[in-house]
Amino acid sequence: MSLARNIVFVGICSTVPVAASAQEVIRILPLGDSITQGGNERTSYRRTLWLKLKQHGFNVDFVGSQKEFQYASPPDKLLDFDLDHEGHWGWETNEIVDSLPTWLESYTADIALVHLGTNDFDRGESVPDTLKDLDSVLSLLRESNPDITILLAKIVPMRFKTTREFNTALGEWAKTKSTPTSKLIVVDQYAGYYPLIHNYDKYHPNSWGEKRMANRWFDALSPILKPESDSTQ
Repeated sequence: MSLARNIVFVGICSTVPVAASAQEVIRILPLGDSITQGGNERTSYRRTLWLKLKQHGFNVDFVGSQKEFQYASPPDKLLDFDLDHEGHWGWETNEIVDSLPTWLESYTADIALVHLGTNDFDRGESVPDTLKDLDSVLSLLRESNPDITILLAKIVPMRFKTTREFNTALGEWAKTKSTPTSKLIVVDQYAGYYPLIHNYDKYHPNSWGEKRMANRWFDALSPILKPESDSTQ
């Protein structure tokens, strides 16, 4: 099934669902750059993911320090979802590290969806340096909540520039990054993503790309959000 192809569970943690009851509200942090924030009249993957989570009965709350989009906002009819997020247009991972402690003062996430590294890679940052910054992101999220579940994306490719090298290194690096209380799950947003089809420019998903990203996040989230009583079904 597609879940096995798209998601890699790494580390030593057991796959205990986050939600012990279907009534609990699970706080999800969308964390990243412009691909998370959205703009130019695009909602990013967040709208499709939010609507799909609600359609399937999951009680979730997106959290983050902002609700804004970059440049032109989407039409009002598309603002029918939880707008909170932590996507920052054009930011590199080290910039996220510098500001994340302040942002986390206003909320605590149960789950983080992390898609970072695109701007670093595109601007010539070394892969080891970017992974070091990602390590700092993990540490800061765990300082805020030692039990947080972190879904870390293999980043989508750009037009005319593959991110395969970065994603291969990220997958190897992530194998040792789970802790006894905080599971790290690698979600493959790279495989099967074709930027000439799924992007509207060099970097950013169009409606097909947004849907594809949302589906990958959803496939990873579903077994985590399932109530504990259903986890063996």
